[in-house]
Amino acid sequence: MPTALAVCMAHSHLIGALKTPACCSDEIHVQEPPVSKSTPVVRRGRNARELTESARLPEPETPRSGRAGNDEVRLGFLPPERGIMVARIRKAMTEREEGFTLIELLVVIIIIGILAAIAIPVFLNQRQKGYDAQAKSDARNLATLEETYMTDYNQYWTGDAVANASVLGFKKSSNVTTATIEGLKSDGTVDSSTNPTAGYCIAVTSSSGNTWAYNSVAGGLQAKGVACP
Repeated sequence: MPTALAVCMAHSHLIGALKTPACCSDEIHVQEPPVSKSTPVVRRGRNARELTESARLPEPETPRSGRAGNDEVRLGFLPPERGIMVARIRKAMTEREEGFTLIELLVVIIIIGILAAIAIPVFLNQRQKGYDAQAKSDARNLATLEETYMTDYNQYWTGDAVANASVLGFKKSSNVTTATIEGLKSDGTVDSSTNPTAGYCIAVTSSSGNTWAYNSVAGGLQAKGVACP
């Protein structure tokens, strides 16, 4: 049976080869499949995926909730440069610490001054009215005490009701400064005697400086500014 070397030499002689073919060497080489110069399968697959992904339509961006999303939508209608500038300004306004300017503080101070100029006189006027109300109340109380004294002693008491409060049992209010009583005749003139019986006049001064008179002959408590005879 011919050997592989002999067969190979015979074949070379027949085809007229000038060199010994590879099959006639001492070692038998297994021929590898031809290498294709085209793109490998792996690369072709990756390129195919990239082409597929690039061919896809861009997905619409989901608008973010909140103020930032609305700002981006609004800024989409502006030129790019202006939109970026507006976005930076808004970002700076939201990040910086808020405060009051000097003009704002001056306006607030002026408003407070105007309100104070209106409110303080009204408040003081209400205080004076309170003082006068206490004085008028004390005058009525003294009139009641005088009538009680007349019932007990058949005459009216005269003098300083504050200094001699124990005589009539008078308790003045905290905002009453003075309270005096003088006797009157039936014609309304002053009765200088120590035991008047026709009438009396009570003068009470409050802390506001106003004096209120209670004239029993003239009919009771008098208007502001009307003094005793």
